[in-house]
Amino acid sequence: MNCILARDTDMKVLLVDDYALPMIATACSQTELLKHKVYLIESLNSAARQRNLMKMLRCYILLRPRLASVDAACVELRMAKYRSYHIFFCGTATAEMLDRLAHADNDSLVEQVQEVFCDFNAVNNDAFVLETPPPQSLVSSFMSASQVRRLAEGLASLMVAQRRRPYIRYQKNSPFVQRLTAELVEVLKSDTSLYDYPTRDTVLLLLDRSDDPLTPLLTPWTYQAMLHEHIGLRSNTLKLPADVQGAEKEGYVFSEHDDSFFANNMFSNWGDLCNSVKKYVDQCKAALNLDRPTATLEELKDFMQKIPQTQSLTGSVTKHTTVTTYLSSVIKKRNLLEVSLLEQDMIASSDQRNHWARLQSIASSASTSQDDLTRLCLIYHLRYEQPSGASQVTPYLDRVNSNYALLLRKLRQYYGHHRATDRLFAATGVMAKIVKTFVDVGNIYTQHEPVLKRTLQQLYSGQLDTASYPYLEQSTSSRWRHAERGVQANGGDCVHVRRVYIRGGSART
Repeated sequence: MNCILARDTDMKVLLVDDYALPMIATACSQTELLKHKVYLIESLNSAARQRNLMKMLRCYILLRPRLASVDAACVELRMAKYRSYHIFFCGTATAEMLDRLAHADNDSLVEQVQEVFCDFNAVNNDAFVLETPPPQSLVSSFMSASQVRRLAEGLASLMVAQRRRPYIRYQKNSPFVQRLTAELVEVLKSDTSLYDYPTRDTVLLLLDRSDDPLTPLLTPWTYQAMLHEHIGLRSNTLKLPADVQGAEKEGYVFSEHDDSFFANNMFSNWGDLCNSVKKYVDQCKAALNLDRPTATLEELKDFMQKIPQTQSLTGSVTKHTTVTTYLSSVIKKRNLLEVSLLEQDMIASSDQRNHWARLQSIASSASTSQDDLTRLCLIYHLRYEQPSGASQVTPYLDRVNSNYALLLRKLRQYYGHHRATDRLFAATGVMAKIVKTFVDVGNIYTQHEPVLKRTLQQLYSGQLDTASYPYLEQSTSSRWRHAERGVQANGGDCVHVRRVYIRGGSART
């Protein structure tokens, strides 16, 4: 947005299409936009065309290169309600799009048209999402050609934004990833000069989300993942249920750019988070601890100067205490500590009889939600049952919903009928037990390590199998360590795995 909006004193209006709206909502706060003198933000569609004539405003339009969005921009140009127009495409605009805009600019009000390449949603400093319409099936191979094209264009836009042309590696056993790779090649070939950067010290690894069906089934225990799972984060905005006492109706923004507490604790586990919230509350109390009847003039003056910062601190403390209090009530109501303990035990050990007895006990509890029971059944099925045999968990799934027994077949279809599930779980052999005796496993609720962690370890060390993850261009050795590594998991973003990162030469969780 710093490249789009000029930092001057002119008042501005920002019009965005439905594709670009999530990007703006995630990346920019209202405070940041006000710094650029943006006083009005509206949607670029027919429902919002009843705006008044405001010739004192300069209009900035941000849109994806789609004909429907271009046509909406043309309508705005013909109405000529603003002093001038500045049009920015999130990706590559075609000659036809530029021609339509030129014919619609009857009053010659367009001052600039640019391509800014921001066709992705930056949810974290190191994580992005490519928004696509929901597919008809969880199986990625059923995605339409337009959805695959949109993913390829988003990846190409990311390359331009980072001024990188990475080496591309892809998961060979995934038909969908192969489709995406072929589509990405076509996009890069469409304008070789645009995507040809001399810096080639980066690798982009394209993966299929279905390679790890286990991790999304587990109860998350880190702050950002819990917010997403138990409440819902949309464009980094969260709204608590209306009956929650003290909750703001407009919701809360959770962004590491604008919230230092969230930035420092977004990957903290539940226990550490609760301790951090307590310290945060104590910090706020200390900041407000001013005995006014006995305070000196200098103390009063210092307090008055700090009022804006104090208000910001109290607002942030209120937000996080309100949200964590609600999360605590969810954990207690759904008995998630017991549910999650069984999940982690099934992952870290092999004891079918014990695990089945505990699953039966949890299923008979009135506090167990249908979603939690369904997740436990699916995890048990992956851990102990064969896809071709009868399943013990079918009666419990039928109790939740008469069609839920089909989830077992769909889960196997999603992961692959003939793929072994042992790789999804922790090693449970004699050597693994010996190692656990001497190595602290840490938090028992976060023992699981996603498949992505092992993949990143192999990628970093140069040991990632080139037969299973080939290079698109065979121009480098797999053992050459790239300075930067990017991963795109196709088929959905699992917030829980965002906490997997590389530090000091090893992948950590």
